Amino acid sequence: MMTEINVILPLDGHLKASIFLRSKTRSTGDWIMRVQLYYDNKPAGVTSFTLRGYTQAEAESVVLGLPKNQYLMREIDEFLCGECD
Repeated sequence: MMTEINVILPLDGHLKASIFLRSKTRSTGDWIMRVQLYYDNKPAGVTSFTLRGYTQAEAESVVLGLPKNQYLMREIDEFLCGECD
């Protein structure tokens, strides 16, 4: 069974994310987390992360905890800085 989750989260100040989480295969443990970023409600870019070896509950926890996840937020900052060049 394929599982999909959609959520919108505020990240930092004017930045927010629409996050789409989907199981990559029918087997458990591989997830694609697609992050559509918005700055002042305008599209700022799309990036994605692969979560390997996660249960559904763990993957959902990563999504909901994104604003407090220093590693993923740093990756998003680097992605956005690359978009600014």
